Amino acid sequence: MPRISEIISNSAKRIWRPEDQCDILVTADTPVKEVLMKMQQSNCDFLGIGGDDQQVAMVLYKDEILQALMEFLDNNEEKVQQLQQQLDGKMVEYLDTMQKSVKSLLDNENHKLALIIENAAEGLMMINQQGQVEIANTMIKKLLGLKKDSELSEVQSAIKKIGVIELLNARQNVENRGGGKFVAKTDDGIILGIDWKEIINAEGKYLGNVVTLKDITRQVEHDKAKTEFIASISHELRTPLTTIQSTVSNLLAGVVAKPSKKTEKHLKTMHAECQRLANMINDLLDMSKLETDSMPLNRAGINLVDIASQAIKALQDQASEKSLELTCQVQGRVSGVNGDQKRIYQVLWNLISNAIKFSKNRGRVDVRLIDQGDEVVAAVADNGIGISSEKQKHIFNKFYQISRQAGAGYMGSGLGLTICKGIASLHGGKMWLESKEGHGSTFYFSIPKTDPYIVLYKHLGELAKATDAQKNKFAMMVANFNSNCDKKELLFHSVKSMVADIMQACSNILNVDKNLMIQTDIFEMVFVLTGKSQPDIKQVVEKISEIIRQKTNNYAPDVMIKTNLGVAFYPMDTTDIRQLGKIAQYNVNTPG
Repeated sequence: MPRISEIISNSAKRIWRPEDQCDILVTADTPVKEVLMKMQQSNCDFLGIGGDDQQVAMVLYKDEILQALMEFLDNNEEKVQQLQQQLDGKMVEYLDTMQKSVKSLLDNENHKLALIIENAAEGLMMINQQGQVEIANTMIKKLLGLKKDSELSEVQSAIKKIGVIELLNARQNVENRGGGKFVAKTDDGIILGIDWKEIINAEGKYLGNVVTLKDITRQVEHDKAKTEFIASISHELRTPLTTIQSTVSNLLAGVVAKPSKKTEKHLKTMHAECQRLANMINDLLDMSKLETDSMPLNRAGINLVDIASQAIKALQDQASEKSLELTCQVQGRVSGVNGDQKRIYQVLWNLISNAIKFSKNRGRVDVRLIDQGDEVVAAVADNGIGISSEKQKHIFNKFYQISRQAGAGYMGSGLGLTICKGIASLHGGKMWLESKEGHGSTFYFSIPKTDPYIVLYKHLGELAKATDAQKNKFAMMVANFNSNCDKKELLFHSVKSMVADIMQACSNILNVDKNLMIQTDIFEMVFVLTGKSQPDIKQVVEKISEIIRQKTNNYAPDVMIKTNLGVAFYPMDTTDIRQLGKIAQYNVNTPG
């Protein structure tokens, strides 16, 4: 509220006269509100304004004060409006300046990001939800054999040609885990390592994928050369080692002459070391087979309980030396599995042997078997030294060993667990561990149950993950047998014998571990065939078709068996592994 002095200049002032009788006298500094209250209380319509000498200098009436106050407020309102307009103008100017600054900052950051992407050592691109390339740097174009100024449409065509989009979609369908890796090969022979990661915004909406490409040609060639060299050396070492082992065995057996106790002790040490070297060479050869996809599996219906019992029996003496309790615990009914008995035994033997090796004296090692969903899970638990979380990250790596500090008892090739995991993977299973340092370890591996379709689709799923656009295409071939023979017992016996003959004849053709031959029903067989190209696979299909034709003709006179064959190719016919069988049935044809 203003003071009297602030409104006097705007009021109709009247000089005080002696005849004016004024009971209220205020100074010019008195607030107007206080003046009006005093006039209200005194029921007075005017008052005197005193000067510095406390004498009345002028008189103001209430109406004059109110009028002056209204004028004062009107003037102030105009000033406020003018100030508001000035503030609004300043705010617009400020916001405009801020917007320009933010835009400049964003442009600067976007420019930096663009420079980072453009100058990245690896090829980098963004693919949207529709599979269209939105961003691609110069390295991508170089790796794809394109010019630096090539348009995105050319990049799109190039990655489509080598199957990147198709394989990316396949992996998202199969893996459903937001990211992954695969390999592709260009027409120029460049092998590309491809990593992809889904882009998800803050609201959880899928926006596309970030894909990086890296030239791994030299790395692949180096690994291949290293694997071939190790395999070659291992084969060369095996022959003289076998001769040494045989000679030592003969000397121990007294073929030449009965050895003295001292000589016998040395010979036994030599024999043990020869066996250790032989095991190491076998590990190197197995690793080579796994890396070159050439480890064959002789699949059959097997019982893990029986195999575990055999492995425990074979290692009982080794456990007794450390006073270990070695047990096999079976939880409920354990289903059979479809696998290679020799290789599964190798896995169990290795895991139990390791558990014994790393366990404390007078401890225990438990082998547990349990049905779990579509799989049978085996677990080997010990109460040994345990494995730290850091070492667990590398435990399945080649040549990695927990410790050599305890002497020769802990020494080995460092390949055992790597091979075990590879064998489990070949069977469509997996391997993992649980461990705490100082509290022992438990190693697990799973194998699909005997249900042939579980085995089949696990195998197809693994192939889809590892499919290479140029090297590792695959096909599913279905063979259906039928007959009008009313002698069911004779028909079943004939088909069973015929399928066994077909499998025996085809085993020489299907000598690559990624190939699969399985009887899914008494009247149905399924073949999964891999190859570098579709024509390569078709050649194998023709060979198998000819074998089936010959075997069918051998049994036809008795039961008149007819065979229908159909083939479907991945990813050419479909990228959905569940649709392969249906397409194969649709593409059915009847051998002559």
